[in-house]
Amino acid sequence: MIEIRNISKTLGKKKVLENISLSINNGDILGLVGINGVGKSTLLRCISGVYHVEEGDILFDNKSVYENNEVKKDILFIPDESAISAKTTINSLLDFFSSFYEVNRKSFFEYLNIFKVNITSKPLNTFSKGMKRRVLLCFALAIHPKYLLLDEAFDGLDPLGKVQFKKLLDEQMSKFNMSVIIASHSLRELTLIANTFAMLNSGKIISQGDVDNKESTYFKVQMAFNEEIDLNSFNEKTIVQRNKIGRIVTLIVNQNKEEIEPTFSKYSPLTIDILPLSFDERFVYETEAFENE
Repeated sequence: MIEIRNISKTLGKKKVLENISLSINNGDILGLVGINGVGKSTLLRCISGVYHVEEGDILFDNKSVYENNEVKKDILFIPDESAISAKTTINSLLDFFSSFYEVNRKSFFEYLNIFKVNITSKPLNTFSKGMKRRVLLCFALAIHPKYLLLDEAFDGLDPLGKVQFKKLLDEQMSKFNMSVIIASHSLRELTLIANTFAMLNSGKIISQGDVDNKESTYFKVQMAFNEEIDLNSFNEKTIVQRNKIGRIVTLIVNQNKEEIEPTFSKYSPLTIDILPLSFDERFVYETEAFENE
């Protein structure tokens, strides 16, 4: 189990992370969601023990990660492609990973074949973005660590590559009971692979929970009226967006579900439907609400 307890991290004069707390259970896949520049990569570097945090602690099975090689041997952090040097080849990267981890070389080359990566001595910086990403994911699968941290795992992958990786990761999860953290700005892919999530904005966790958890205070309210109604007549402070097509009014509200129908029944709609938001929609509105605070 990974426990992140009230950590903060400053780089230069900028506080990149502030009072972050998270728990990742064994066998969970946590999707770390956020637009570029909100601190996802920094958080992964802190979790992996690359960065030391000024406040708080990060524990793996109750053991602190920083400067603890016993803990770090169970952690694999796959950064984005910018971490690959100009002269790095597949074989030199294989030697590098093998100096820290037990790499199943047979499986590694089998995964390269599955992902249609040609074995070559050319530097990885001559590869396409998607091919570089495939090579790094093959290492992740061949090492199958207890804790896997992936930064922008799907960036550059085509749809087939995403499906292949998800299938292979599912197999690894069931076989080795791995815990995985995937940081990405791609919400669609995360909802297909992660079972828990944490939304990051401006270095803070603004929302977290189960991906399939329908418990949210954001809802879509659709109402039909027997005649057209002025959108400005809806003046509740819980409304975050309003739209109208003919006699159909659609509102996005931030309100407890049981309070919605009593609130809007006073407008005498013919019908009122209360619908949960998709994960993508929820991310957008919760991010906007945080930024407007």
